[in-house]
Amino acid sequence: MSKLLLWGFIFVAAISAGIYFLFPAKVHFRKTMYVEAAPNSAARFVLDQKAWNQWWPASTINKNDSIFPYKNFEYAVNWKMISGDSVLIKSKDGYVRSLINLLPINKDSVGIQWEGESQAETNFLKRIQNYFTQKELQNNSAEVFTALKNFLEKDDKVYGIKIEHKMVVDTLLLSTKKIFKTYPSTEQVYEMVNDLKKYMSSNAVLPTNPPMLHVVQDSSVFKTMVAIPINKEIKNTDRFVIKKMVAGKILISQIDGGSASAEAAIKKIELYMDDYHLLSPAISYQSLITDRTQEKDSSKWVTKVYYPIM
Repeated sequence: MSKLLLWGFIFVAAISAGIYFLFPAKVHFRKTMYVEAAPNSAARFVLDQKAWNQWWPASTINKNDSIFPYKNFEYAVNWKMISGDSVLIKSKDGYVRSLINLLPINKDSVGIQWEGESQAETNFLKRIQNYFTQKELQNNSAEVFTALKNFLEKDDKVYGIKIEHKMVVDTLLLSTKKIFKTYPSTEQVYEMVNDLKKYMSSNAVLPTNPPMLHVVQDSSVFKTMVAIPINKEIKNTDRFVIKKMVAGKILISQIDGGSASAEAAIKKIELYMDDYHLLSPAISYQSLITDRTQEKDSSKWVTKVYYPIM
């Protein structure tokens, strides 16, 4: 009987040692991913927890935007650091403290590292439970990480508009300028367009694309330039001036809506340019695809925004 007890003791000891070996007191995880996005844009959506709801994979988020649930876990930022966040991950069995760090690579790519460690457990059953919870967390956090990557690599998600890189096609423009006390109305803009068309007609010139509009506020006035791309060069006058654009690179975004939507899109493109350290050799402008005098519903207007870059 004593031998049987001895072997029983040895068996239990072996099982215990196995549990300690196979199921450590703490479970550590680390994930690193490469993201094709500007470090500045990544920082805006990682370091500002208020922006998490724009990329978070779950459809239901806490109303105060401080707790982000996903399946069986809840994520919350404890504190912010210069290059990352401290994230507390909770489950029904406990919590894991983790860190998300941004690792800039160059102007259009960034590494994001996420690592954490569970609470230490001494109890056998707790160790086993902790081990399987951490395995579940590995998959859960990987899905959250993938959602972040998929978001950051799509400009239309990050900036709210689709931005295309193209080459300048229209290099010869006929332009005219006016100053208004308020933002120019549709009637005022198209009065300038019609003036250009009359001068073009008198010189047997044809348009190659829709009219272009550029408005800038200077103190209390709005300096307005309207231009039309043309097929050949003609003489300048006091009112009508030929503008020549460099056949270089340009950013283009097509939006629905009127000038307010276009001006908002220009601001978003400028943010994009700032993120990717792009400089502009010329002014931005709107291309009035829809004839706004014919379509009265501004929500149906199609406008292309152009921004030359170097």
